[in-house]
Amino acid sequence: MRGIFQDKAQSKRGDLLHRNSILNKSASSSHNSDLELFYYGSQKCTAADTWGPGVKQHYKLHYVHSGEGWLRSNGREYRITTGQLFACFPGETVFYRADAAQPWEYS
Repeated sequence: MRGIFQDKAQSKRGDLLHRNSILNKSASSSHNSDLELFYYGSQKCTAADTWGPGVKQHYKLHYVHSGEGWLRSNGREYRITTGQLFACFPGETVFYRADAAQPWEYS
C-alpha cells in the first residue's frame, strides 16, 4: 500500500501545507495571538510588472532575491534592490513595479 502522498512533489507540498497549518493553528484566535500567517510564496516578475495602486488589509513583507524595482508608499518612491526587504502596511495605498531592465524576484 502506498503512503498518503503519491510522489515526492506531493509529499513536499503536503509538508509545506502542514507547516503552514501548524503556524496558523498556533496563531489562531483561540490562542489569542497577534500573529497569523495568511499565505506565502514567491514571484519572478517580467519587465515592468506592477501591483497597485491598492490597499492591503494586512502587513505584507517582500524579500528581493534578485533584480530591482520601485515601491511607492505615503507619497514617496523607493528604489528596492537585491537583498532588501520592503513592507506594505494595512490601510496604506501602495504601488510597486519591477525594473524594466532587471525585473525582481521576491518572496
